[in-house]
Amino acid sequence: MSVVPIAGLAASVGYTQPDFNFTLVGSQEAVLPAGSSLGPATGSTWRNTVTCDNGASVTVDEVY
Repeated sequence: MSVVPIAGLAASVGYTQPDFNFTLVGSQEAVLPAGSSLGPATGSTWRNTVTCDNGASVTVDEVY
């Protein structure tokens, strides 16, 4: 999963967050608690992208 600030204070200071990997088996559902993968709460907009090994991906923008 990659998390990139796209607007707000975090984006203006060039804050970076390392990518992290996780594994799901079968039909498991991944629930990531709000803000769990992000840096300090700054009211910034973050782009969260999850990419699967088969090439499928989903991107969600959220404010944290």
